[in-house]
Amino acid sequence: MTETESTETVGNFCNSCGRNIVAVENSVTFKCPNCSSQIARCGKCRSRGVQYACRVCGFLGP
Repeated sequence: MTETESTETVGNFCNSCGRNIVAVENSVTFKCPNCSSQIARCGKCRSRGVQYACRVCGFLGP
């Protein structure tokens, strides 16, 4: 993430696949358990259990 990117803009895209989550059913945003930055997950990656990584601290989650 560059300094010019806001967390709001980054938060609209899945951390796993990069898909815009606004139009994807069952998508969520939540705080990283490690550093509290915003993480977004699309419904498709969530249902498949695709791993995600926090863009700030590198925390890996299911």
